[in-house]
Amino acid sequence: MGVPARLRITADEVAFEHVGVMSRHRPGGERAEIDAELRAVAKARRRAGVGTVATDEPVERYVAALDRLGNRLGEYFLAGDVGAALGVALRAGEVLRLAVEVEDPVLADLPWEMTVLPGESEPFALDRRVQVFRALSARSQMATVPTAGPLRILAVVASPELGGVTRLDYEAEVDRLLSATDPAVHGGQGAEFEKEEWGSLAAIEARLRSGTFHVLHVTAHAAPGLLVLEDDEGYPDYVSTARFAASLLSSGHVPPLVVLSACSTGLGMKAGSEDSDEFRGMARELIRHGVPTVLAMTASVNDLYATQLAGMFYQLLAADPAVDPLTAFTQARQDLEQARAQAERTAPGWAQVEWWVPTLFAGADPGPLYMPAERPVTQRTARIPFVGRRANLRTLKRVLESQEPHVMLHGLGGSGVRSLANALAERMSGAPQIVRVRCDRGVGGVLDCIAGALGLAPWLGVGSWFRYLDAIRPVLQNGPVLLLANVPDAALLPPRTPGEADWLLADEQLSWFFTAWTQLTPTTPLVLTARRRFALPGTPRIHRHQVGPLHPVEARLLARRLATLDADAQSRILRAVGGHPGIYQRVAMRASQGPLVGNGTVDRLIESAIDEAADVAGLPDLLMDADWRLLLDVAVFRKPVGADAFEAPDSGVPLGTALDRLCAAGLVARADDRYLVDRWLAGLLLWMWPADVADAHLRAAAYWRGDDAPGSPTAALLQVRHHLKEAGELREALLVNDQICRAMADLGWWSDAHFFYKEARGWVRTGSADAARIERGIGDLWVLAGDDTEAQRYFDVALTAFRRVGDEAEIVGTLRRLGVLAIRNGEKSEGQKLLTQARDRGEALGATHGIAELYRYFGLADLQQANYTGAETQLRRALACYEAEKDHRSSCLVYIDIGDLYRARKLQYEANAAYGKALSIASTHPSAAFAAASIFQRFLPAHRLGARGPVPHPTAPRRRTWTEAAHSVLDG
Repeated sequence: MGVPARLRITADEVAFEHVGVMSRHRPGGERAEIDAELRAVAKARRRAGVGTVATDEPVERYVAALDRLGNRLGEYFLAGDVGAALGVALRAGEVLRLAVEVEDPVLADLPWEMTVLPGESEPFALDRRVQVFRALSARSQMATVPTAGPLRILAVVASPELGGVTRLDYEAEVDRLLSATDPAVHGGQGAEFEKEEWGSLAAIEARLRSGTFHVLHVTAHAAPGLLVLEDDEGYPDYVSTARFAASLLSSGHVPPLVVLSACSTGLGMKAGSEDSDEFRGMARELIRHGVPTVLAMTASVNDLYATQLAGMFYQLLAADPAVDPLTAFTQARQDLEQARAQAERTAPGWAQVEWWVPTLFAGADPGPLYMPAERPVTQRTARIPFVGRRANLRTLKRVLESQEPHVMLHGLGGSGVRSLANALAERMSGAPQIVRVRCDRGVGGVLDCIAGALGLAPWLGVGSWFRYLDAIRPVLQNGPVLLLANVPDAALLPPRTPGEADWLLADEQLSWFFTAWTQLTPTTPLVLTARRRFALPGTPRIHRHQVGPLHPVEARLLARRLATLDADAQSRILRAVGGHPGIYQRVAMRASQGPLVGNGTVDRLIESAIDEAADVAGLPDLLMDADWRLLLDVAVFRKPVGADAFEAPDSGVPLGTALDRLCAAGLVARADDRYLVDRWLAGLLLWMWPADVADAHLRAAAYWRGDDAPGSPTAALLQVRHHLKEAGELREALLVNDQICRAMADLGWWSDAHFFYKEARGWVRTGSADAARIERGIGDLWVLAGDDTEAQRYFDVALTAFRRVGDEAEIVGTLRRLGVLAIRNGEKSEGQKLLTQARDRGEALGATHGIAELYRYFGLADLQQANYTGAETQLRRALACYEAEKDHRSSCLVYIDIGDLYRARKLQYEANAAYGKALSIASTHPSAAFAAASIFQRFLPAHRLGARGPVPHPTAPRRRTWTEAAHSVLDG
């Protein structure tokens, strides 16, 4: 484990204790210098986090700022006897488990993990000889006796939906948690991961009471000393450290490790009472209240880094019971930073230097979390509980507790209609008596069930059932009672005419009974469940809710519950099934009967479960009466879309009615006026009508290409790319893929562009012109990333392939790129030679666009050589060609180049005029919007907008924000 040591720091003294020997000295130097370096780090971090500048300079400046701050901390606090003693301890050859104890609140929030010992080069956090943590004295230290393994993790995500607070993206946070725990769960150690559905303090305490967990992982918004959890209604609950700690302690099962995935939970406030939780901070005060170990954040942290750190951390803990949190945390942090520093510049997360943000707090040197299991861990029986649908449950609960508490839940068989009804009943306030009835024996059967459940005299079919219901009304209203009635398929009839959507109850008396219930006992809750939406006579006030597929993240949680299957099998099932709980239940039952070997066995299991689900849902009969073309058009979409994505049926039925009819039957799910077919059903439909699938995909591609397509232009193009490929239009899909990658490159999202280029490699034949264009596109990314060596390697591969197939136009484009690279690297004569070759061959072809690009690159080469007159001449020639071709994106880029030229000549007025022209083009033509973002990049490093945080991903649903932001720069 290493040798324990303690570094105690106050404003007046620094002390170091190691193997019983104490060293002391007074700190020296100017504290103002540390404050200045802290500000410099914050400023450099904001700039490096933008991720849009096509060089690595902001990241290098950020790393240099961290180094300066670390050295300044070492010089101020460790230059003296303590530093000398610490150096001797480091050189002793054993790992030092260094407890940093800082009680002074003025000093406590300094980033001690950054400290660099004078004479050394690595900060404490990255030095392989050191395992550093923050030590605090607890008021009452909990006795931490490790319990038996395997590692058990309880995860909670708090995302209040009401109350006006900024809402966490609940599904995205859960998805990151699943990614973070995948290595531990599927890494062969059998770690167990459970997610509590509700992010309330009461739910956390109840779950802890129910079993022993080694880790409690909480994701939430936070402020110093406060966690923003949620109450039962979905409003925010601002939980102080004292409340949170008291709840953990009262559960009787305090986890030995609490992970707070919330910003600034490792920090205190700069003003206030020094005895308050808010002043000292959440993590510190949890330790003081007796929680053994806390992992918290001292600043906001990048999502990718947080997921990677948690994944490696939990995997290390799960792999070996002897590994304690400090050892696992130290190794994970150091390995991740080493991998980042050695990664290619296009790698995801390369610009995110986050190693100093997570901090481990402990009341004592942390020990192992759990003991080895006394016997081999038995494989858990597959169990598929109710998962997700949080927002639905809260909305429906409010309806059932209103003055009109009547709900109809309907959905395709297996979608979880009755499970949702049961979960809803369990969450009802006041613990009403739940009366469950079936509707296959008419009104008499329903009344018999009610009488038996409530101990009433039976109806016996004598007299009017209406009078009987009126007679028992006081019992129903004062119960409290909740009637849960399931309507089987056999009790329903299809709509009478094509122009109607709702099904009908075959028993007319039963229809009137439910209408009468809503009127005679208007405050007695009623929940009707059925696979088809049906109408009731009269005008009953009833809330109708379709139970559609689970959200993809909720489906991923269900797939994770298939404990008898490995990670690959779970992923295959998730892709094929989508969000249908019933199929997961069937897969779980069959998988628990014996081991599954090979993809073929898993695929057969999936096919069998889907076929059975289709039969149970009555799919063959439903499809006979469905508008199959409209259904197929909905099925090809991967994301929910509005009705404007579809064409009206040839039958003459209005589009809205036709869609509503499909929803009433459960074939199409509707939420927020958007429509979707679940993956398993879509797969069946595409298999059933293969001849019509290509046309449906082409119609979908046309929708996403429209000006009114939802989301960002790049997100829409990704959908176009998918549909074109599925329709067999490979060449067109590749052109769109190149357009997407260029847009991402405009914003500096090189790793995403690289991913899509590499994915497209699998679509084409090696050595073909299409493959060569992909290689050249990757080379363009390396140019932006500043690695000309890698860029030239890809360009050479592309040029060889183009020459082999005789594609003269592509040879011209590749020669041009190689010429520019040569000039950039000081080989001016070679570069001019290549560019001249490209120009001559292009003129022979009559390729106007190629000539325009050559003019532009000649101009950029002249600009690099400070030949401003020649540069402007060439750029103006390029601009004339682009404007004649109506190539708005390229025109926008040339205006930006001209603006750069004027800036280099210190003609700011002229530069702003050129930039303004580029922005005007981008505002009018969305295809040029991403190109205009480079104006934003040019100003960002030196402009006040740098404080606004990272540029959003280009697939984020925001249009034209780049032009607006750049306008604000120029106007400011």
